[in-house]
Amino acid sequence: MKKILIFTFIIVALSASVIQASDIGLNSTQHNIVVSTSDSGLLVEESISVTNSGYENVTSIKFWIQQDVTDVEIYEVESGKQLTPIVTERIRECNLSKYNMSLSPGESLDFKLSYILPTDTENFEKRLSYSTDILSVTFNDRKLYDLEDGQSNQFFSLILYRPTTAPLDLTYIIIIFILIVLII
Repeated sequence: MKKILIFTFIIVALSASVIQASDIGLNSTQHNIVVSTSDSGLLVEESISVTNSGYENVTSIKFWIQQDVTDVEIYEVESGKQLTPIVTERIRECNLSKYNMSLSPGESLDFKLSYILPTDTENFEKRLSYSTDILSVTFNDRKLYDLEDGQSNQFFSLILYRPTTAPLDLTYIIIIFILIVLII
């Protein structure tokens, strides 16, 4: 009985270390984010090149997406396969081995993500899942953000819309003009 408990403990410990190490060694060489207005909200399209700079095969990959999104789609570009993630709060984790894929040491894969943010979203938020060499964010063909050498877990928030003050109402201008004329 003691041997069975020890064997079970060893298997559980090894399983936990494999699960935790499933995406160690990944880094993003290029991450481009394009946000644009559409009829259904703000369309976000991300292009990510991920490289395995570690020493073991990687069988899962994670993407951080802010809350309140709809129509999330994740594709591996070369194969064209749409990946179905497991969602835990804001993290989408895709099991690559489910699609007969993995990232061997030194290999790269390109991913495309697209999703819709509500129209009234004022800030675009992002937490980097992996260290990132180059990242850029564009909103309606206007460059909002550039980053070099971003660290894993680094967070940033960008204002998409700047609040503006309403111009002075025409009736107020007429009243002020009449008061000035009366005073003179």
